[in-house]
Amino acid sequence: MLSPPMRAAALGAGGGVSSRAAIASHSPRAALVAREESTEDDAPWEYDPGPGSSEEFDVGRVYGASGESSARKAARLHALPFSLREPAGPAAPALSDAAKSQRLDALLRDLAADIQPGGAPELSTARLASGLPAIDRLLGGGFPRGRLVEIAGPLSSGRTSLALALLAATTRRGALASVIDAADAFDPNSADAAGIDLARVLWARPPGISEALRCAEHVLSAGGFELVIVDLAFAAARERPRIAESAWPRLRKSAASAEAGLVLLTRERLAGASADLALEFATARARFAVQPSWLEALESDVRLVRNRAGPTERAALVRFAPFAA
Repeated sequence: MLSPPMRAAALGAGGGVSSRAAIASHSPRAALVAREESTEDDAPWEYDPGPGSSEEFDVGRVYGASGESSARKAARLHALPFSLREPAGPAAPALSDAAKSQRLDALLRDLAADIQPGGAPELSTARLASGLPAIDRLLGGGFPRGRLVEIAGPLSSGRTSLALALLAATTRRGALASVIDAADAFDPNSADAAGIDLARVLWARPPGISEALRCAEHVLSAGGFELVIVDLAFAAARERPRIAESAWPRLRKSAASAEAGLVLLTRERLAGASADLALEFATARARFAVQPSWLEALESDVRLVRNRAGPTERAALVRFAPFAA
């Protein structure tokens, strides 16, 4: 049998393999690669396991006759037993179901300190009460601080009345609030009648959606405000393309950093999955007193349609005073 250098030279001189194959090492895998790089598909080939090796390799069983096609040879190579391609250790004994269960229990005990139970993430425990019992019960105590809440509904649905009630409850505690009024709908007289301390409200009137969202982000980053309300009630669903996809995640991050309640007022939901909570209002109904016949209150059906930390599809009936009709 030829030594490895002499064999490489002989194969190279015989033209059966390329020069790259001629200098290949004498491992089984390198020998197979050398054979695959042969310039002649049907050239005879011999496998030399090297001196001192007891490994037997039946080339004819792998490649077949010398006249076999390349595709056939490739199929046979693919079917080569794994033990010939890579040395494998002894097979592990099969475990019974009881043994598997015991190992799993032991693993869970070892990792108990690092495993947290699953479930919906909890929203911030700090809440901003609206002063409307039905709404506060629906939201689990009020609007969560550090989260994005969207209030959607048509005209005369009660969304503005809820915003005014929330502003009044916030300023009565001596906290600061901001109204980003892109809809140009904030009425100081109605706000004063609702009990809002206007001296504690920053009122901004940006000209469009993009400007309103940037303004809200700046106000949140400034800090010091417990509540920021962004009125986008003029924006319809067709205007969504004008809103950058990164706008809502940035706002959520800013609200979380400032630990402020962030509330959007919209006709149709715009924030989508970025909202932590979403309320949908139906058109309000007027309720008149029997004697004398005057407007007593407005009633609206409210549905909780999104809640990251709890159940959804909950509803409530809310009554508003007529000052914010």
